[in-house]
Amino acid sequence: MIDIRQIIAGLARVTPAVDFPNANAIAAALSLEMAYASVANMKGGNLIVRGALLDDGTGIQIIAALSPRRELFLSFEDSRLPYRDIEGEVFGDDQHIQKSRASEGFAIVFYRDGLEFAITADSPDDVVDAIFCRTPNPRRQPHNQLSEQPARGTDKHDSRWDASMVVHAARNRPLISRETALEVARRVFCDFLGTKRDELQEPLLIEEDADVWKIRGDRAWREFIPGVTVSRLAVQMKIAKIDGAILSFVPGPM
Repeated sequence: MIDIRQIIAGLARVTPAVDFPNANAIAAALSLEMAYASVANMKGGNLIVRGALLDDGTGIQIIAALSPRRELFLSFEDSRLPYRDIEGEVFGDDQHIQKSRASEGFAIVFYRDGLEFAITADSPDDVVDAIFCRTPNPRRQPHNQLSEQPARGTDKHDSRWDASMVVHAARNRPLISRETALEVARRVFCDFLGTKRDELQEPLLIEEDADVWKIRGDRAWREFIPGVTVSRLAVQMKIAKIDGAILSFVPGPM
């Protein structure tokens, strides 16, 4: 049977370590059998471990250590730990249930040793399938403050907190291609500028950065921005490769 508390203690030990992510340190902290495991150091500093075993024989589908954000994700291959076996247990501070906005599953979210944790399951009658650990976002409000306010459509949700998105990010296999990013930019440019697609000045220029697509267009902005003295500015946009989020949308000098 999976010792969930032992895993939590191990994650809490290695995530803030100076040498994070370190495969040997993770294996030691989680008591992993690594004889048949594969370890890959990805571009950008991410670490992926596949095929490891817990000391009870439970297979690990993937361990993803994301750097520099310091996020550690562990997904079980053949979990035999029913959620009902840990239901009601307290694992840390400010513990609460958070329903997934991307699936029917949920997470037990809590804080311990200055880190944010989540234990996930597909349903209350299913098994525990993954555990997350990460350094908290200092700008995120505590749970007790959020619960005092009604949910708003403008509340931000980090889709990478969902298990599937964490795996895509860790494998450096983004969902947003060059063509998709260009299409998103075209549609937003048309909506924002109040113009038809065939009136956009093409081609749009796109550059690849580490985890974003940078897109630049060309449009007269004098009519849109009062007080602008230059006659033409470049429409610039950054789109995240992992989930298509628009990270910035600003005009800049040609």
